[in-house]
Amino acid sequence: MGIGINRGEVVIGNVGSPHYMNYTVIGNTVNIAARLMQRAEGGEVLVSSEFYDTIREFVPAGGVKSRGHMALRGTSEPLEVYTIRL
Repeated sequence: MGIGINRGEVVIGNVGSPHYMNYTVIGNTVNIAARLMQRAEGGEVLVSSEFYDTIREFVPAGGVKSRGHMALRGTSEPLEVYTIRL
């Protein structure tokens, strides 16, 4: 299983009809995290540059590798992506 992590604003709440409600999060931030997860290999953690910028000081030297820019479905521009080594 691979993991994809992104950072940003989302909409959270009940979505659906009176007959079927689902508590969920939606938005572009969630979509990007899902696309990163789809691209991650087994045991790999892919993070967006937005997320990596917030954790950069906590990652030990050599604990991250740039995967370069990735074109993800649903995005207009390629995003810079990093692999966090566990």
